[in-house]
Amino acid sequence: MSACYARLDDYEMLLCNKQDWERHQEAISHFLSECSTAATTLASHSLDLSNLERARLLDIVLRASDLGRHVRRSTRERLCIRLRLRNIKSGNDWMEETDTREVSRYGAAVLCQHRVQIGDKLLVTRLETGQEALARVVWREHTQGGDLNVGIEFLESNNFWDLAWNSAIASL
Repeated sequence: MSACYARLDDYEMLLCNKQDWERHQEAISHFLSECSTAATTLASHSLDLSNLERARLLDIVLRASDLGRHVRRSTRERLCIRLRLRNIKSGNDWMEETDTREVSRYGAAVLCQHRVQIGDKLLVTRLETGQEALARVVWREHTQGGDLNVGIEFLESNNFWDLAWNSAIASL
């Protein structure tokens, strides 16, 4: 338990530095998952634990869960890929061409000139390949120029970008 607490403390401090946090996210995610699983299993199956020990294990699970809310599902890559976005909401048809700002295994950040809402569905087409995927708007923020930075999440595509995503766990 002491080792888990020490690592959780280290990761909470690391969270204050966004660049360090993002650089080590895979290792952090792996540790948080292993830590939560081990603490839950131990608390559930060990008959000789005191109430204080069970409470500490629950605290470890809760702290790991809280830190886990800050972990991305995959790394992000700064890539400029030309796209066509098409709104598929009936009564509000539009289409525009734009570029990605960042991509991840599960989506992208793009600049959008149309008003979109969180939850809107878009048909995304890669202009160089013609590949299409359905995506959902998961976040948005206005730029000073009046455009929107939009985060999209693919609904049915595992590797829309055809990139070799690094699945190796980095060690801290």
